[in-house]
Amino acid sequence: MQLVLPRCRIDKVMKLAHESVFGGHMGVKKTKERIKYNFFWPNMSGEIAEFVQTCKGCQLRKPEKIGDRAPITPIVRPELPFEIVNIDVIGPIQPPSGRGHKYVLCMMDQLHVGLKQYHLDP
Repeated sequence: MQLVLPRCRIDKVMKLAHESVFGGHMGVKKTKERIKYNFFWPNMSGEIAEFVQTCKGCQLRKPEKIGDRAPITPIVRPELPFEIVNIDVIGPIQPPSGRGHKYVLCMMDQLHVGLKQYHLDP
């Protein structure tokens, strides 16, 4: 048997069912089940959902959901030399080298993981 709750008592009941020591800041479903066991009022489900979703205590304690920003892709291992090569230009370098070079071309073969550096002519 459920008691039809008067409008003036709805907020108090929702607060007790959700925020009290016995409420424990449970989610919408459990708070609704707890209230529904004893009480009823029109649009009960919607009001309980809104109350729980706007609870400041829950919002502060709720962990942030941070997904991966970049998709995970498998690392491709090369089988032959120069199959995968990384190239980068570094510079301008200050002060320039004794021969006036301001930029360095860096190349790395991923199979051998050896770094080669070449000075670029000015």
